Amino acid sequence: VHIDSNWVISYFSIMTRMCVLLLLLLNSYGSPAQYKLFDLFGLEVRKGYHFHKENGWEDYSYEVCQLEVRVGGNLVNSSTTRLTLFSSLQLANAAYKRDFETNYITLEEIGINLHLRATFVLNKWVSPFVAGLFGVQCTSKSIHRQSGGFMFSNAIQIGLVWLPQAKVNIITSIGIRHLSNLGFKLPNNGINNGLFGLGLEIDL
Repeated sequence: VHIDSNWVISYFSIMTRMCVLLLLLLNSYGSPAQYKLFDLFGLEVRKGYHFHKENGWEDYSYEVCQLEVRVGGNLVNSSTTRLTLFSSLQLANAAYKRDFETNYITLEEIGINLHLRATFVLNKWVSPFVAGLFGVQCTSKSIHRQSGGFMFSNAIQIGLVWLPQAKVNIITSIGIRHLSNLGFKLPNNGINNGLFGLGLEIDL
């Protein structure tokens, strides 16, 4: 499947501007005074596996290795709770096959997400969090169950922030991600992954 590179560049340029505009509006008008657009910078690597077996010939494997780069700031930063909003860029390499096949199809993903995370401060060593991510994703190829190109990405995560009071934090996470295109293009059976993540965040 051929994807027009000019369309991809234009589309993600528009989405990037929309995300930045939203964050700027929050920073200027709609958020607490302590919120700063570039308070935090993070890098996270995630490994994803297909976690749900379907009946019959639609059983499949979809493995993904993802790098996320994110920037954001705290909407709420109290002694017990932090509510953090990030804008993130995701780059990934994936491999897909149906269970009765022997060879994988490799494809690439690129996406832009808004990432809202609630962290519950326990002590200076570790704090648990829950997060929701929503955005757009583009894949380089169509596969048997899912058309390529434009898709929506939805994910939930739970995890731990290690050394939450330090300038550099270690992030560990597990989560579930769903990719589909709301039926704009068929096939649209969706892709589901369990994700395991390890990352760093720097308090700027």
